[in-house]
Amino acid sequence: MTDYELLDSGHQAKLERFGEWILHRPSPQAFWAPRLGQEDWARAHARYERSSQGGGQWVEPLRAPESWQCQIGPLSLELRRTGFGHVGVFAEQIRFWEWITAAAAKFARQRGRAARVLNLFAYTGGSSLAAAMGGAEVTHLDASRGVVKWASENADRNDLGTGSIRWIVDDALKFLRREERRGSHYDAIILDPPSFGRGPRGEVWKLEEGAAELLDAVVALLQEPAAYLLLSAHTPGLGPIALANLLHSSLGPRLQGLEIERGEMFVAAGEGRLDLPAGTWARAFDSELCA
Repeated sequence: MTDYELLDSGHQAKLERFGEWILHRPSPQAFWAPRLGQEDWARAHARYERSSQGGGQWVEPLRAPESWQCQIGPLSLELRRTGFGHVGVFAEQIRFWEWITAAAAKFARQRGRAARVLNLFAYTGGSSLAAAMGGAEVTHLDASRGVVKWASENADRNDLGTGSIRWIVDDALKFLRREERRGSHYDAIILDPPSFGRGPRGEVWKLEEGAAELLDAVVALLQEPAAYLLLSAHTPGLGPIALANLLHSSLGPRLQGLEIERGEMFVAAGEGRLDLPAGTWARAFDSELCA
């Protein structure tokens, strides 16, 4: 059961229902015409508008609250209208949660211990909570202290905050390097890196330039035999084949025994509506653990 619904998309926007609240937000890839009429789009309780100067803001109407609870897939999450136009969940990731939970549960049954899962760029915790629901020991990492606090509150809300998740606020690459020096290893790693970022000294990071270094550092922490490595991205022009090739080159000889799948991320719409593209994904996995 879920209280999320993609109602319509088009004219570079999307109309979504989160529980009882309907939001109108930008969606650059939705360049087709909407299916619903203007009167349906006018039902939105809040609308986010991007600025030509960068950034954006929520504009009238503002009938939706600043925050509210919502059932998203198997999880009860707190959603918030943030200044970036996000609300605390990326709907295209929901389809991975069941797979992540099942993989953790099967790992425990087959190997007699909890899977150690690392979730990088972990945001408000959907994938971390999904892994913990399957019995995994999870390390949740994000560079934003506020977002990590938000994720830990979501864990408490789902009765998953009693020690199964370790919360880390850090730069992903620096953390990976330290973990390698410590000799740490993980059975499964999840990452959804940003397209663009800035370091504390103004350093510019772009996914297409830094992805190979990042993936090499990730692979160095994978336990052998690994359960899976799940990579997703929202960078325009970066397709599923490119992500799969990145996994191939980074894993190298460690790819033996793992299968690779790839695809387009999307938000599924109901019957008679158009699905909404939302990025790409690729994963290398042990098919006996992650069917």
